[in-house]
Amino acid sequence: MLQTSLLTGNLIGYFQFPDPDTITPSQAHLFYWILFGVAAGGVVVLCLLRKPAQDLSTSSYASVNDSTASSASMGGKMGPLEAAKATFRLLVTPKMLQLSVIIMYSGLVLTF
Repeated sequence: MLQTSLLTGNLIGYFQFPDPDTITPSQAHLFYWILFGVAAGGVVVLCLLRKPAQDLSTSSYASVNDSTASSASMGGKMGPLEAAKATFRLLVTPKMLQLSVIIMYSGLVLTF
């Protein structure tokens, strides 16, 4: 979605500003309002998404931390220290390590 928004903003800017040396304040304000409208539309779509069903017994989280997940499913709440430990246990699973490499690469590409 981030790459799509970069493409959309650049296309709008390319067609709205044919001569980049002279950009009037009214053109700049229109450009900002268009980008704000696109962002607001994305937020509205995000708010209208349905919440996923919470089934901790079949999730990958339960396989990483069975005792904490079973206590959470019984109505108990996880404390901050337990949540941090569970997060780091999840981070070192093979799938999360693969995903973190992809996220780091994506961050590097978008930086430059």
